[in-house]
Amino acid sequence: MSELKRIRELVERLPSDTSSDVISELVGLYLSAGLLDAALDAVKQWSANNPESDDGRVLAARVYLENALYDEVRSTLQQLDASSSAWRSGLLVEIDLEIRLGNFHLAEQKCADWRHFYGSGEELKRLEEMLDQQDADEEFDELIVVTPTMADLYFRQGLVEKALLLYLKLLEQEPENALYQNRVKQIRGEQHGAEDAKNSLTPDNQRQQLSRWLLSIQRRRTHV
Repeated sequence: MSELKRIRELVERLPSDTSSDVISELVGLYLSAGLLDAALDAVKQWSANNPESDDGRVLAARVYLENALYDEVRSTLQQLDASSSAWRSGLLVEIDLEIRLGNFHLAEQKCADWRHFYGSGEELKRLEEMLDQQDADEEFDELIVVTPTMADLYFRQGLVEKALLLYLKLLEQEPENALYQNRVKQIRGEQHGAEDAKNSLTPDNQRQQLSRWLLSIQRRRTHV
């Protein structure tokens, strides 16, 4: 409940303390709790009151990115002043955007630019690891031999993601093959079951409580 308490404190502070530190922490907590709409509303309201803040633009771009509003991300980042201290953070958001859009070579180029100007960093390392994984996946697609035997081998070894990829490719060749269809359903069923189990451990009650609390605040402010 400490995270919920902190969010409440920040929401109450925001009208009187409009510093970027407050909104940045608040939005970060919203995003970590999966409250994307709340994060989007908060950053829009703050940006409207602080239209010249490049820190606010980068923060807005981050929230747009998590909401898959990619055009808004790009248009917001284009408003940054190249001499601003927020430029380096904006470049990291832009790299993340290119990765999500599948522009991997452009993302790699921007990573090299960031490293040239600013050195290393945890966020850059995370983005480069994402690109490395993408390169590994592309090499797998190019080198793997797509055969029923190889798909079955991966399946029996528990490498279900690779097995699923092969079975999907085999289905492209034989769409009516019942064995391939059943294996795809089985693998996806196991993946969904694992995801459901994981989701059952998340603090859903806390999120629902927070959402209701935010709604009540908005209603009170509307009637003030």
